Amino acid sequence: MENQANSRRIVIFDLDGCLTKDQWRRATIPEGARQPKEFELYHSMCDRDEPNQNAIDRLESHIQNGDMIAIATARPSLPDVGQKTVEWIKSHTSLKDPNSFILMMRNPNDDRSAVDVKREMAGYIKHYADKMALQIAVAYDDRDDVKQMWLSEGIPAAVLDHERQGDELEWPNGFGVAYGFEAKQEAAPVGNVNGDKNPGQGSEPQDARVFFQGHVSTQHVAERLIKAINTFNERAMIYGQNDIIYARVMAELFPNGLTLSKAEDFRMFMNVMHLVGKLTRFTGSGMKDADSVHDMITYSAFAELLAGEHNIFVQPV
Repeated sequence: MENQANSRRIVIFDLDGCLTKDQWRRATIPEGARQPKEFELYHSMCDRDEPNQNAIDRLESHIQNGDMIAIATARPSLPDVGQKTVEWIKSHTSLKDPNSFILMMRNPNDDRSAVDVKREMAGYIKHYADKMALQIAVAYDDRDDVKQMWLSEGIPAAVLDHERQGDELEWPNGFGVAYGFEAKQEAAPVGNVNGDKNPGQGSEPQDARVFFQGHVSTQHVAERLIKAINTFNERAMIYGQNDIIYARVMAELFPNGLTLSKAEDFRMFMNVMHLVGKLTRFTGSGMKDADSVHDMITYSAFAELLAGEHNIFVQPV
């Protein structure tokens, strides 16, 4: 994705029903479902979707054109779903590096409609585009109501699914000004779509969880902070709320505290902390993260070595 280094445009894609063929999973959603729990089975199988070649071809065209890719999905940002989502994208597109695209997912406890969630995402992406001096060229989605939302936010949009090719692009309010740019020729997306668009006002961010994994340099403080957010959110997708679980386990192990006084004490306790942390990470992964098990073996060996070398006093219960 070297050609993206000089890109001045962002292109937005939906996942379910757009880049992926999710029709087979929809039967798992109860009629009239609204609560996040009712969509758990549907989301849990997202990694088994076949790619929608129409949309993949369009995505790859934009990548070749040097456009920055943003994926806006109503999937919840649960660790398992987030990891499956990133792996699916890496497996079925040329976006192999998570830092080469933006991934936006809903907060796990957010039961708002996809339209409302993505309207909030529009606010985030427009704010990001403003800060980075980028143009939002077009948004693709498989739903007409979401397309209308993008249009209402001043972003050109088209329906793209397994039947519709994304060629029937609509421009907001018929204006000839692209969001972030003033030249019509710069606003035209690749492929057969042409036209102009109008700047929208955007929405105030509320609850959507956004993974800004855009390609940014490290020349400025603001860009360094964005890269730090990338790392944080990448880890959050894998580890979830492990810190909270870790804290509860440690509180149960040492309810009345403990006393450390010399270097050997701190060295021993460091291994205990790592052991507990790796254990909670392992259980949090559904007991599938083999790396955490390997780490526990290592820290256990250190703990055995230091078992008779410390004077840690554990306050009795």
